Amino acid sequence: MSWENRYDDEDDTSWRVRRSSSKLLSTLIQTRPDLLSTFYKTISPALIARFGDREETVKVEIWTTETTLLRVTREEVLGGKTVGSAMGGVEGGGVSPRGGLKRKRSDEQMLDDDA
Repeated sequence: MSWENRYDDEDDTSWRVRRSSSKLLSTLIQTRPDLLSTFYKTISPALIARFGDREETVKVEIWTTETTLLRVTREEVLGGKTVGSAMGGVEGGGVSPRGGLKRKRSDEQMLDDDA
Protein backbone atom coordinates (compact mmCIF):
# COMPACT_ATOMS: atom_id res chain seq x y z
CA MET A 1 0.00 0.00 0.00
CA SER A 2 1.44 3.36 -1.02
CA TRP A 3 1.58 6.33 1.35
CA GLU A 4 -0.93 8.35 -0.74
CA ASN A 5 -3.56 5.62 -0.48
CA ARG A 6 -3.11 5.07 3.25
CA TYR A 7 -5.42 7.95 4.18
CA ASP A 8 -8.76 8.88 2.70
CA ASP A 9 -10.60 12.19 3.19
CA GLU A 10 -12.10 11.07 6.51
CA ASP A 11 -8.66 10.38 7.97
CA ASP A 12 -7.07 13.46 6.43
CA THR A 13 -5.25 15.42 9.12
CA SER A 14 -3.69 18.05 6.86
CA TRP A 15 -6.36 20.49 8.08
CA ARG A 16 -4.40 20.68 11.35
CA VAL A 17 -1.34 21.86 9.46
CA ARG A 18 -3.37 24.46 7.55
CA ARG A 19 -5.01 25.72 10.75
CA SER A 20 -1.68 25.88 12.62
CA SER A 21 -0.06 27.67 9.69
CA SER A 22 -2.77 30.28 9.77
CA LYS A 23 -2.25 30.77 13.51
CA LEU A 24 1.48 31.19 12.92
CA LEU A 25 0.85 33.78 10.22
CA SER A 26 -1.47 35.64 12.58
CA THR A 27 1.28 35.76 15.19
CA LEU A 28 3.79 37.03 12.61
CA ILE A 29 1.39 39.77 11.56
CA GLN A 30 0.88 40.89 15.16
CA THR A 31 4.56 40.87 16.08
CA ARG A 32 6.03 42.30 12.86
CA PRO A 33 3.90 45.27 11.75
CA ASP A 34 7.02 46.65 10.04
CA LEU A 35 6.52 43.95 7.38
CA LEU A 36 2.90 44.81 6.53
CA SER A 37 3.61 45.65 2.89
CA THR A 38 5.33 42.28 2.44
CA PHE A 39 2.45 40.52 4.17
CA TYR A 40 -0.03 42.11 1.76
CA LYS A 41 2.00 40.89 -1.19
CA THR A 42 2.61 37.34 0.05
CA ILE A 43 0.33 36.30 2.90
CA SER A 44 -2.91 38.01 1.99
CA PRO A 45 -3.29 36.43 -1.49
CA ALA A 46 -2.59 32.99 -0.01
CA LEU A 47 -5.19 33.54 2.72
CA ILE A 48 -7.78 34.76 0.25
CA ALA A 49 -7.17 31.68 -1.90
CA ARG A 50 -7.97 29.55 1.17
CA PHE A 51 -11.29 31.23 2.05
CA GLY A 52 -13.09 28.26 0.52
CA ASP A 53 -11.30 25.59 2.55
CA ARG A 54 -13.46 22.52 3.11
CA GLU A 55 -12.66 22.30 6.84
CA GLU A 56 -14.74 24.74 8.88
CA THR A 57 -12.14 25.27 11.63
CA VAL A 58 -9.52 26.12 9.02
CA LYS A 59 -11.89 28.56 7.35
CA VAL A 60 -12.53 30.34 10.64
CA GLU A 61 -8.82 30.57 11.41
CA ILE A 62 -8.05 31.92 7.94
CA TRP A 63 -10.73 34.60 8.27
CA THR A 64 -9.36 35.47 11.71
CA THR A 65 -5.85 35.81 10.30
CA GLU A 66 -6.99 38.07 7.46
CA THR A 67 -8.94 40.15 9.98
CA THR A 68 -5.80 40.40 12.12
CA LEU A 69 -3.90 41.72 9.11
CA LEU A 70 -6.53 44.40 8.57
CA ARG A 71 -6.71 45.28 12.29
CA VAL A 72 -2.93 45.65 12.62
CA THR A 73 -2.90 47.78 9.47
CA ARG A 74 -5.60 50.02 10.93
CA GLU A 75 -3.65 50.36 14.18
CA GLU A 76 -0.45 51.25 12.32
CA VAL A 77 -2.18 53.77 10.07
CA LEU A 78 -4.10 55.45 12.87
CA GLY A 79 -1.19 55.32 15.27
CA GLY A 80 -3.13 53.98 18.25
CA LYS A 81 -6.05 56.39 17.87
CA THR A 82 -9.58 55.10 18.03
CA VAL A 83 -11.55 55.12 14.82
CA GLY A 84 -13.95 57.79 16.13
CA SER A 85 -11.21 60.20 17.15
CA ALA A 86 -9.28 59.67 13.91
CA MET A 87 -12.38 60.49 11.89
CA GLY A 88 -13.15 63.56 13.97
CA GLY A 89 -16.02 61.84 15.72
CA VAL A 90 -19.64 61.77 14.74
CA GLU A 91 -22.28 63.87 16.45
CA GLY A 92 -23.79 61.82 19.23
CA GLY A 93 -21.01 59.37 19.94
CA GLY A 94 -18.50 58.70 17.20
CA VAL A 95 -17.79 55.53 15.28
CA SER A 96 -17.35 52.16 16.94
CA PRO A 97 -14.28 50.07 16.11
CA ARG A 98 -16.54 47.74 14.13
CA GLY A 99 -17.60 50.60 11.89
CA GLY A 100 -21.09 51.23 13.23
CA LEU A 101 -22.28 54.42 14.81
CA LYS A 102 -22.32 54.64 18.58
CA ARG A 103 -25.01 56.52 20.42
CA LYS A 104 -24.44 58.33 23.67
CA ARG A 105 -27.21 57.46 26.05
CA SER A 106 -27.82 58.84 29.46
CA ASP A 107 -28.47 56.56 32.41
CA GLU A 108 -32.07 57.76 32.46
CA GLN A 109 -32.60 56.61 28.88
CA MET A 110 -31.13 53.22 29.72
CA LEU A 111 -33.44 52.86 32.71
CA ASP A 112 -36.43 53.83 30.58
CA ASP A 113 -35.44 51.26 27.96
CA ASP A 114 -35.13 48.55 30.59
CA ALA A 115 -38.56 49.26 32.08
